[in-house]
Amino acid sequence: MNSHRLRSDHVILLFLVACNLSLVIAYLLPWAMFGRIFFVFALDREANIPVWWSSAQLLLAGLFLGLVALRTRTVEPYSWALGILAGILVFMSAEETIGLHERLGAYVARRLTGDLNAPAIETGVWIVVIGGPVILAMLALLNRLGAFLGSVPGTRRHLVYGFLVLLVGSTAMEVFELFSPITTQQAFLFRHALEEFLEMTGGSILLWASLLFAREHWSTQAVRTLFYPSSLSEKRAYDRIRAFQESGQDPDPAATPVVSHR
Repeated sequence: MNSHRLRSDHVILLFLVACNLSLVIAYLLPWAMFGRIFFVFALDREANIPVWWSSAQLLLAGLFLGLVALRTRTVEPYSWALGILAGILVFMSAEETIGLHERLGAYVARRLTGDLNAPAIETGVWIVVIGGPVILAMLALLNRLGAFLGSVPGTRRHLVYGFLVLLVGSTAMEVFELFSPITTQQAFLFRHALEEFLEMTGGSILLWASLLFAREHWSTQAVRTLFYPSSLSEKRAYDRIRAFQESGQDPDPAATPVVSHR
């Protein structure tokens, strides 16, 4: 039973990573074959499928953690910390969609130098103004949530892995680019593809860890029923309850079948 679940869990993560890889291929393959890039798959642009996918992964991760925080707000002393962590993920999702760090970097570059193509300023803004405080806040929250997340073994470790991969993709690659300027289009495409793949994979790990946490945590174990098809006994139980409600009577618990997915 446990080994089967373990394999199923790995399939979920592999599927998410395969989606990331497919988006990278859709970005590079048209350029390799036809010398062009389709905007809908352009990893260096906004308002397209890769941006939506990255944002959706972080948003869902935040919602799963937020669900556990909401359900445990009266019984877990650090549910507030989990709620803040969930809020950070939702903020990162919004930031991915609107491109806040690019816009902020361009604004600073325009105000200070008049040069919109100043990568040092843009990278500095991302690392210091946005990246640094967010990273420190997440590490502090994960440290505080050790016992809480420990109720589902491996959750904190997987969340740390996800944030680290995301950090390498979003920050370390920009720092590397700062000290090693790109001189050819080919180098730009492959480096950008690697950067975005790491960012998306970091989001995938965060989504995967958050999903498993919500599925296995005692407060939200009903989430696992989302992965099972509805049964005829469920429909009959629902119809019976509706019939009693419409007749103005209370349903008889003994007459309502117990639904189990075990």
